[in-house]
Amino acid sequence: MPALMAGCAQIARNDEPPSHVGQWASTDGASFLKLNEDHTGSFMLCGPDTEYEGLRYNFDAKNWPATIPITWEESVPSDPDPAGSIYLYQDWDLRQETGTGFGTVDVSLYWRDPALEMGVDLVVSYLKTEGEAADC
Repeated sequence: MPALMAGCAQIARNDEPPSHVGQWASTDGASFLKLNEDHTGSFMLCGPDTEYEGLRYNFDAKNWPATIPITWEESVPSDPDPAGSIYLYQDWDLRQETGTGFGTVDVSLYWRDPALEMGVDLVVSYLKTEGEAADC
């Protein structure tokens, strides 16, 4: 009877990348995420979301492109959410002071191979990119 050999390897959930750290660009070219190792980062939106009456991004700004600082964390995978999530947090006091940022304190992104997705009905997909610069 032949013996079966098995090796140990880390298998990513739903081909999720081993690290979310890095630069992410939306597939519509309208926004960019930068996620740093220390769980800080930035979110940039190139212009107002006029096509979807602001509902796609739920983001306000007085000047464009607009960039805000964020912090982020990964969720622990669970049965209803086996692929995990990333939560972006903005400084709500800064948002109130400047009028620039999301309409909520936090924003959820879900892993859908090969992209991070934000939103439910009007989904924004982000793909990991090489390099550091976001360009509107």
